Amino acid sequence: MTSTIGPLLVQAANNNWVFLARRLKITRYGVISLRSKNGSSFALNPPVKAATNMKSWFDTVRDDNETEGGDYWIRGLLQLYEADQRLYYIGCNNCFTKIDVDPGVTYDCHFCEKKVVFCIRPLVIMSVTDDTGSSDVVVVGSVAERIMQTTTDQIAELKKMGQPYDLNSVRTDFENKIFLMLLRRGSGKKAGIQRRPLLVAYYDETSTDKGQVTNNALSRLKRQMNKLAIGLESSSAKRQLTMTPANNNTPTRNLMLREAHKRQL
Repeated sequence: MTSTIGPLLVQAANNNWVFLARRLKITRYGVISLRSKNGSSFALNPPVKAATNMKSWFDTVRDDNETEGGDYWIRGLLQLYEADQRLYYIGCNNCFTKIDVDPGVTYDCHFCEKKVVFCIRPLVIMSVTDDTGSSDVVVVGSVAERIMQTTTDQIAELKKMGQPYDLNSVRTDFENKIFLMLLRRGSGKKAGIQRRPLLVAYYDETSTDKGQVTNNALSRLKRQMNKLAIGLESSSAKRQLTMTPANNNTPTRNLMLREAHKRQL
C-alpha cells in the first residue's frame, strides 16, 4: 500500500500547493477547525508572494508586537467560543506560571525563584472583537470566576466526580452584548520562552443603544479604577484602540479617557 501512496503524494505535491503546518490546535465548535498557538510554524511550497510580504512586514515589527505593554480600554464584543475548556490550571501563587505539579505542594518555582505553594488558578480563553478586528484573550483570577459564575474549587471538584462544568449558559449570557473592557499584556514563561498573552483585567456591560455606557457601569468603572490604580502611559495612549463600534462621538468615551489619564501612573 505504501508503494502506491508514495507516488500519489509526490504527484500531488508536484501539481498542487503544499501547505505544511506544525503545532496546530484542533478545536470543534460546530465544525472542526485548526488554530495556531505559541510555537506554531508554517511552510508553503511553492512560496506565495503575499505570505512572503507578510512575513517581511512582521519581521520589522516583531519586537514591538512581542514586548510592548500598556493598558487599553476598548468597547466591543466579549465572546466564549469553546464551551469544553478545562477552566483552570495549576500555577505558582506568586508569578502565576503554569507548572505540572499537584496543587498544595510547596515547591521552588524555577521562574520567580521563590519557594511557593502551587494552587489551582482559574483561566478562560475568550475572544474580543471591536471595529479594528478580533483577538484571543486570556481571563484569569477573580475576573475569570465572575465569567464562569462559580469558583474554581467547585469546578475542579466537579471534574473529579466526572461531571464537566457546562459553559453553554455562560456563552449565551455574553451573546450580542457590548462590553467596556480593560486589556493589558500579561507576562510569564513557558519552556524558557517569554510569553505576553493579552489579558482581560476588567469588563462591564454597556447598553446596546449606540454603545453608550450606563451610569451604573460608569460608577463601577470609576471604583474599579481606584482599586486597580490603572492609568495609560503616554506610549500606550498613542496606541489606544477604538473604543466604540457604534458611535465615535459618544460623549462618555472622552470622559472615560480623561478619567484614565487623571489616574496615570
